[in-house]
Amino acid sequence: MWKLAATVFLLAQSSFAQKEIPMSTDKGNIVLLYNDIIASGSFSTLFGSIRNDTPNELTSLDFEVVAYDQTGADVRMCDRSNTGLKCEFHILTAVQSGESLRIDPLVGTFHPNRVIPKKQRITRVEWRVVAAKFTPIPVEPTLSFTPGEGDIVVWDINFGSRMGALAFLSFRLVNQTPFKGSDSAPGLSSMVRIALRADGSCDGKPMQWISDSNWLRPHNFKHYDNFWKTNSAIAASDTCEVNFFSGTLVLDADSAMADSYKLSLPFHIDVVGEKLNSNALIFHVKDRIPQILAKQAADKLAADKAQAEQEARRAIEAEKQRVEAEEQRAAAEEQAAIDRKKAVAEVARRKRLAAEQKKKDDERDASLARNRAEQEAAAAEERRKLRANCTLIYQNTIDTKVKDLTIREEQQVRACQVLGLYPPR
Repeated sequence: MWKLAATVFLLAQSSFAQKEIPMSTDKGNIVLLYNDIIASGSFSTLFGSIRNDTPNELTSLDFEVVAYDQTGADVRMCDRSNTGLKCEFHILTAVQSGESLRIDPLVGTFHPNRVIPKKQRITRVEWRVVAAKFTPIPVEPTLSFTPGEGDIVVWDINFGSRMGALAFLSFRLVNQTPFKGSDSAPGLSSMVRIALRADGSCDGKPMQWISDSNWLRPHNFKHYDNFWKTNSAIAASDTCEVNFFSGTLVLDADSAMADSYKLSLPFHIDVVGEKLNSNALIFHVKDRIPQILAKQAADKLAADKAQAEQEARRAIEAEKQRVEAEEQRAAAEEQAAIDRKKAVAEVARRKRLAAEQKKKDDERDASLARNRAEQEAAAAEERRKLRANCTLIYQNTIDTKVKDLTIREEQQVRACQVLGLYPPR
């Protein structure tokens, strides 16, 4: 009986020759990528893969194979005892949309063991889904209105799960200005920056969070994720809630905005968000432009006036400095002339003093020379007198013995000897 059943099923393999067999579900087709069925004793094994052609994730799948004879009757291959058993396969591994999963041999094993009368022939085989479970496709939220031309809407602002002082931040954007972020228009240096603030409380204590990066840069104007932060200490057990959101948008206009709004670049736009509902803000960028232009015009007028006043003050100061410089130059020239006269007079005075001093020096030198001559003459006369006296003393005492000399004569002899004039030379 087992051999007969296997043989009957093998005879039917010609009907399983399709490579891609679609099986319909309410979400679309699940495709059996059929490779082969191999019989072995009392069981057979399906070899192939399952491909998910639906847009949803497939989480589980039950499918079956049914064989029909030439009369269109179900031959009930796997229902030996007529109890309603089916040739079923059960897949519990999730399959993402567009992906394929190989059928495990254990999953692909079935038992086509019913005896089929010889007069019956398998003419048709069906593969069909018995049960399939899918993950629902997330439904993207939609803005309930169309923003006006020139507006940017930040909506679906979310204060998510909290980690101490940090909390997850997300929001969506709709851009109705000609500005394109750098993600969608590479090469543009312009940029939208958004600063958000959340006001609320933690266990009754007022609390405020700001967007973590201060200025968020959502270039693609779709969905943005970041963090809320606060400098206040918050315990993990504190229960926090947010009452309202607020924000500011800054936009540096690029060439597209300049062309659309007739701006001259560079142009800097800052807009305070207007509250739409509990988690949406609208920034009227275009409406803000005339205000900025008016402020720019007023600022330019004030700047031009301030510049003119500054230039007038500079001209007055320059004239004052010129007059002072001219006065200083004239005074310097006058002083230079006085100094030159003083220098000439000083030179003349020094020459006169030098001449007078030279005259005095000459007179002194002459006087000194006369004095020296007179002194030398007196000294010479004194020496002559001493020599004459010593010569006379020598002549008077030469023949007298020393012991016979008088005291005066002895003193005179010694004095002449001291002078080297006794005996005379």
